[in-house]
Amino acid sequence: FVNHQGETITEVQLTVALSFPPIQVRWSDESFNTSGVVWDKVVFAVHPALPLGIELDTATGMITGVPKEPGEFYCNFTANAINYPRGQSSRVLVLQSADVLGLKAVFTSADRMTYQVTPQFSPTFSPERIITVTKLKDAGFAADWASEFFCLDILAPENRFREQLNDTFLVCENVANVCCCGAFVDSTRGVQELRQTKEQCGFRATE
Repeated sequence: FVNHQGETITEVQLTVALSFPPIQVRWSDESFNTSGVVWDKVVFAVHPALPLGIELDTATGMITGVPKEPGEFYCNFTANAINYPRGQSSRVLVLQSADVLGLKAVFTSADRMTYQVTPQFSPTFSPERIITVTKLKDAGFAADWASEFFCLDILAPENRFREQLNDTFLVCENVANVCCCGAFVDSTRGVQELRQTKEQCGFRATE
């Protein structure tokens, strides 16, 4: 397996919803020549199926696409000679696909929430900002909540958070009883912790 930089790899880090430079499946064993001679023609296959959004060109061995699901996938690729004596060889490529921020809640209470983010970087994309949207439990979100655009104002101007950013706290404001919080991604840290309090959100505990 060869990446876009010409390096041989056995695993690759991908990011959900982001395209990645093509990966080439190659076979270089001298006993299984793929030099273009008719009896050496090869087709490629993979088992189990690749994750959603990723495809293999069975004629060229190119792996391309846009990952649509997170997870760790062990995919066995096979190069098959289509003519006699029909040799074949297999290798495993590990595909690790993660959400762009890897956001997860590690602590929740009536007074505060603590998040962890593990930002994913690629040759073509670097996340810059983290935005969270919180409502009181009894309010909930509509099925198409993204169309409500709660946080348009908090995204601009861009330097608004930078002056107030510290290691753990988000900068928050209450917009129509929705808590919008934001911070910049710290690219020097593999894991970033963010703490959000009810006071920051303008929420009051209910009995």
